Amino acid sequence: AEEEAAALAEKLKNEKYLAFIALADKGMENKNYDIAKTNYNQALTIKSTEQYPKDKLVEIENILAELAKKKAAEESALMAQKEKDEKYKALIVVADKSFTSKSYDDAKLNYNQALGVKPTEQYPKDKITEIEKILADIAAKKAAEEAANSAEKEKNDKYNKIIAEADNEFKTTNYENAKIKYYEASAIKKDEQ
Repeated sequence: AEEEAAALAEKLKNEKYLAFIALADKGMENKNYDIAKTNYNQALTIKSTEQYPKDKLVEIENILAELAKKKAAEESALMAQKEKDEKYKALIVVADKSFTSKSYDDAKLNYNQALGVKPTEQYPKDKITEIEKILADIAAKKAAEEAANSAEKEKNDKYNKIIAEADNEFKTTNYENAKIKYYEASAIKKDEQ
């Protein structure tokens, strides 16, 4: 009777152990590591010398450590991305203000810095292109004004020189030469009296 009772107790112990192992294995399969860990520990309380649940518990600890490491890396990457986004936005705000106030060199510098933070963004590229066009237009306009001013100065210098010659001829009573010079000056500036 004692042997039968001991055999029955051993059979129940094995069945209970196997039930916990089955539940733990199912938890591992479903990646529910808390359930798996609890059931492997329960299996060890029944059969403390079994290696399988011990190995599985070590495996779970390694998996959880790896998951924690991965989560920390993802959070770090998210934080880095958030910082990058904030830096980019701040540079764009400063660049847009400079652009609006027509400080094109400052705006271009900040748009370039924003591109350094986020090289794939199109907005700063478009604004830099727009600034370069504006600066080229300003340079062309300035060059045209300088050319016009230079031509006007040259015209004034030539006119003043001829008028001085004509006045000199007039003072020396060389009226015929003075008249020719005054006609030359009149051809340069038709509206001058």
